Amino acid sequence: MAGIERLKAIGIIREDRSIDYSLILRAVALASKDKYLKQAILRFTFGISYLRRILPETYGWVMEVVPSRSYKINVRSYPINIEDLVKTLSTLKDSHELHHLVYKLVLEGGLRLSHAIYITESFILMRLSR
Repeated sequence: MAGIERLKAIGIIREDRSIDYSLILRAVALASKDKYLKQAILRFTFGISYLRRILPETYGWVMEVVPSRSYKINVRSYPINIEDLVKTLSTLKDSHELHHLVYKLVLEGGLRLSHAIYITESFILMRLSR
């Protein structure tokens, strides 16, 4: 049975292709207590969205309403030993020019690592295309 047919069979999608949001909310209430059901709803919603079987607005609504994983931000600061930093930069400058560039962009430019890598990769691709 296809995804849309399953939703029709349980009454979430009516015959006129409208959506019974009250039934979805009841399913979501159950999902908040059952992590497997919650994951099944999220995966199913993603799957039918990927196949373009539901509107993007409906997908967004379900993603907002269904409780997903909660992430705790656990930021730990680690002191940087200046001597180790100087040694690392010196080693990289001599043997790994690309890595040295990324370190310099992050440390001196204040860039996020992902941005420094993106800039570096873009630069390499630009040089290779010449």
